[in-house]
Amino acid sequence: SSSAQDQARALAGALRGVAPTLKVFLIDDEPSDPANSDHGAAASREPVESSSSVVVMLSGEYRGGVAYSSYFCSRTCRDELCRAVEMQRTVVWVLEVDPDNGSVPLEIHLNDAEEYCVGKYEPVLRAFSEAVKRGDVLSWYRTGPLQAVTLAVMLERIVLGERTPLGARVQQRPRHATDRVYIANTL
Repeated sequence: SSSAQDQARALAGALRGVAPTLKVFLIDDEPSDPANSDHGAAASREPVESSSSVVVMLSGEYRGGVAYSSYFCSRTCRDELCRAVEMQRTVVWVLEVDPDNGSVPLEIHLNDAEEYCVGKYEPVLRAFSEAVKRGDVLSWYRTGPLQAVTLAVMLERIVLGERTPLGARVQQRPRHATDRVYIANTL
């Protein structure tokens, strides 16, 4: 079983493969020194502030037969997403669907978001709940034509600022009916 960070690295690599000039930041999951409780917030601040979009890789794992969301159980991830929501960054939600690579049902992510996204994290819960209601959570397929389609939709949301966390349109530039992201050698 691979870690959530492994899944994020795989996704970042795939994005870089189709958009080499795209700058992708990966934020370490948890601080190496748990006593340093401010590490997560400080580590996530700079990449979020310098980015127009945040890609949230929803993966999980099973412990003792119980599934949980690696993303929402991570304070560092919640801090990162909280900052993105505060700054009204475009959030692209991506669900791992491969059981060998950290797939847990979307309902597990929702349940853990409800449990862990309290207090200052409530905007994160609202953003995620709204994305689920709108059907904006993309399934992450690792190979073949489905991967190409998923990457194209992700890039479209990243490049064109398709949606902010709460569903409002981001007007980075005038939209045209022909604005789409295509990946060469795909469908």
